[in-house]
Amino acid sequence: MWTISLTYILEEDYVMPNSNNRGKNLYETLNSYGTIELRLKSLLEEKGISKTMLSKQTMLKYDVVKRYCDDTTSRFDRDVLIKICYCLDCDISDILVYKKSE
Repeated sequence: MWTISLTYILEEDYVMPNSNNRGKNLYETLNSYGTIELRLKSLLEEKGISKTMLSKQTMLKYDVVKRYCDDTTSRFDRDVLIKICYCLDCDISDILVYKKSE
């Protein structure tokens, strides 16, 4: 598991060991794999549920729900996703979408 701070990666131009991407920093290498897009906000709008209501139903802090809705969370918590899927009666693919890099 990588535990290098993003600041270090960008400032020091860190290159992944044993990588075929020599000359690229770790940030560029990770971005070349694509991204995960959160679609919770649009799903809540479709179902007519507010962030506050979802927060209460899932017993999650409002700030956690807001970060997932605004797509600003940096790590996905499995338990959070399970609670959201259960309460919204949806599949994980309704919330998380993989976008390939171009």
